[in-house]
Amino acid sequence: MPLGRGLGSLIPQQKQPIKVSQETEAPANKEGINYIEVSKIVPNPKQPREYFSDSGMEDLVNSIKIHGILQPLVVSPTKDGFELIAGERRFRAAKLNGMKHVPVIIREVSDHEKLELALIENLQRQNLNPIEEAAGYEQLMDEFGFTQDEVSKRMGKSRPVVANMLRLLSLPEEIKKAIAQGKISSSAGRVLAGVKDTDKQMDLFKKMLSGLTVREGEITSQLSKPAAHTKRVIKDPYLADLEDKLRGVLETKVDIKKSGKTGKIIIEFYSEEELKKLKDKLL
Repeated sequence: MPLGRGLGSLIPQQKQPIKVSQETEAPANKEGINYIEVSKIVPNPKQPREYFSDSGMEDLVNSIKIHGILQPLVVSPTKDGFELIAGERRFRAAKLNGMKHVPVIIREVSDHEKLELALIENLQRQNLNPIEEAAGYEQLMDEFGFTQDEVSKRMGKSRPVVANMLRLLSLPEEIKKAIAQGKISSSAGRVLAGVKDTDKQMDLFKKMLSGLTVREGEITSQLSKPAAHTKRVIKDPYLADLEDKLRGVLETKVDIKKSGKTGKIIIEFYSEEELKKLKDKLL
């Protein structure tokens, strides 16, 4: 199976939801779905996801209890059973729900493909916290030799978005944990990543925990930097906030330069594909 096609190439399209019996094991149906014992499945040891929301899992457990599993798990055969490729949350929820059997699609894939599919499945679901997402990008680069540009194309993100996410991994563990738990935003984390002095970084982090906004944090971080030989201009907070909003909408670097009542907006792109996406968003 070619790499980079995502989970859609592994799972046949379903016309009806799958209602799974908790007690009986059934042979594969015409769509290639097997019902196998939960005890025969082991999680992917390289699962990139570390944090699972208790409330989110509770909702999924309740949903499965009422409706059954609506999308099969994807597994690959091993010597003693099966290893999970896709469907970590459904697998955990099935176990919490006391289910004996679950619907699966069995696929023969290499370890290389298995890891990439597990990573891409998690990243495409867009419910990872920012640190897990950044770690997934880094793992794609480390395990497969992807460049930032290749990661961005695989994930449908702009290269600056991927680069900014990766910057979060340089932060101290305490700050990364706070981002993972939603105590501060990834935007706040990027501001902190730009503060090289450890003491100042931790001081700014504590202020953010106490309610300092991202924009106030950016201004504070600039003021705390040693003076350069040339005068550094601190951008108007309104323009900086507007830049940040435009970056979020356009998913690329945006720079606003203003002189008096006039100015210009610079929107960057890094490939023909990104230029097309910008055109579609702006026109």
